[in-house]
Amino acid sequence: MTQFELFCAVFYAVDSVWRKTGGEAFLKSDGRNDEVQNEDLRMFLSDANPFLWAGENSADPAMFPEFREIVPQENIPVEDSYDMASRYIEALPYYYADSVREAFRTIIRQEWDEGVSRCMSRPHKGSGNS
Repeated sequence: MTQFELFCAVFYAVDSVWRKTGGEAFLKSDGRNDEVQNEDLRMFLSDANPFLWAGENSADPAMFPEFREIVPQENIPVEDSYDMASRYIEALPYYYADSVREAFRTIIRQEWDEGVSRCMSRPHKGSGNS
């Protein structure tokens, strides 16, 4: 998979946690107010949105280039994608890192692998077949 496909997979994974919780805050591990945590997750999804622009980028134009610095490998084997996504999540900036990390940690490897396999098996943005 390409860097952009992996970036989209991270977006989909975090968005799936957001949707499962109905957009509600779901963690209290750092003692912060639930509304603040919820806002951090919403802000990440808003900034990372890979579907706002026609090309391969994020809504916040700096976010995808930052992703590429953390995950410099051009082609990522699907079997390595969860570990590479985890590397990116762990390197996120402080202003939404805790909430996004907690959300990502709720995704088990099997769910990730199944989701990536489904996505990669059909036309999608970044595949050249979308």
